Amino acid sequence: MTRKIIAYILLVSFSLSFGCHNTSELSKDDLISTPTTDLKTKCEGFDVTVSTSNSGKYNFSKDNFRIHADTLTGFGTQYLNGNDVPFRGSIPLGDVRSIETKECSPTKTILIIVIPAGIVTVLLFMWAAAMSEI
Repeated sequence: MTRKIIAYILLVSFSLSFGCHNTSELSKDDLISTPTTDLKTKCEGFDVTVSTSNSGKYNFSKDNFRIHADTLTGFGTQYLNGNDVPFRGSIPLGDVRSIETKECSPTKTILIIVIPAGIVTVLLFMWAAAMSEI
C-alpha cells in the first residue's frame, strides 16, 4: 500500500513538473501593429523569450521586465556563444524579431490527471458492481 501511495505522489509530481504549458509567439509584424498597452497585456505576467534581429536571444521571468513606449527593459539571461550570461538592460522593440510567451498552467494539468482518473475509477466501480451481480 505504501508503494502505491508513493507511486501516486511521484506520478502527480512528475505530471505537474511538465504540466500544461501555454506558449504564444508575437512576430515582428504583430509587434508593429499592436499598440504598446495591448503588448503589455499580452506579454507582462508571463515568462518570455525575446529573439532580436541580430540573432540575440534573451530570457526574462514574468516579473523581471517591463515594456514602456518602444523599449523592453529588464534583467534576465542572454544566450551568448552557447552560454547563458546575466543580462540587465534595454532592448528597442524595433530590434525585436519575435517575443514568445510561456505560461505553466497547474490547473489544466490537475484537470488532465483528475478527469481520466475519475472516469477510470467510475468504470472500475461499475465493472465491480456488474461482477458482483453475476
